Amino acid sequence: MTGADFEVVMCPELLAEITEVLTKRERLRQWISLEDAKPYVEMITSLVDLVPDPPDEDLGVRDSDDSYLVSLARAHNCDFIITGDKDLLEWDRQEPKCITPALFLELT
Repeated sequence: MTGADFEVVMCPELLAEITEVLTKRERLRQWISLEDAKPYVEMITSLVDLVPDPPDEDLGVRDSDDSYLVSLARAHNCDFIITGDKDLLEWDRQEPKCITPALFLELT
């Protein structure tokens, strides 16, 4: 990967989760105001490749609520799942590889 040569794949379920976290969780107000969160979600929506939600699969992920992320990444041949979620980062059957946002920035 060179420069900003990457594509971000999201599905409605993931976009809804990001929207909920950024706009509904009061504890995040110390880092991002509601006034900034709403345009940020709009920006994300405009920049990603929005694809249909993947089918439900039991993939053996420690937190079964994360299975859709792995299914999404696999269905679209993603190189990485970029996450801060320890359940995914510590999962021993990563395919594709799960990396932190900080590591992704180092790679780009």
